[in-house]
Amino acid sequence: FVTVLLLFPLLYFVSFYYYPFNRSYEPELNAALGSRVHGRAAVVIIRVDDDDESKYLVQRKSSDYPLKAFQNAVCLFGGNADPEDKEPLQTLTRELTEELPSDLVEVVINQSNLTYFGTSMNSQTAKVIEKPYPYEFLCACYEAQISMNQFKASFERQKINEGNYALLTKEQLLQKEKYAR
Repeated sequence: FVTVLLLFPLLYFVSFYYYPFNRSYEPELNAALGSRVHGRAAVVIIRVDDDDESKYLVQRKSSDYPLKAFQNAVCLFGGNADPEDKEPLQTLTRELTEELPSDLVEVVINQSNLTYFGTSMNSQTAKVIEKPYPYEFLCACYEAQISMNQFKASFERQKINEGNYALLTKEQLLQKEKYAR
């Protein structure tokens, strides 16, 4: 999962310029995600647009996060589906509600032109997830574009669950060695 999250920025920048994604793809995605591999997940790339440049809101897991492989890791917001989640957007909304202040969840889900842009098949070794068997899952990825003013109004000086946050530039995201564990 960490590898996937580190590759998402690169996947995003390559795919964004070649494929026009929008919500019309969701029925196909929902059908694919309905056939469980081992699991399902949904994440969002939150782009915060400022006058000078865009930055990306990411999460750094805490040093006491339950899985050692994820401790201090830089991740996108979102996570694994619960059995009752019928579609990826439900998973994303629930996960964001667990991870972010409610005002920012409202902005991301309802005021950001939230766009689905792809699904990937991911796998983790048993060692990474501290289980006796590997784990494969489908992960839906969305993008949310918000302004710096929306970000500041809904998030500034608030804490997130499961660690801290950072606003990183595209170049910083692509320097995974520096921002990953």
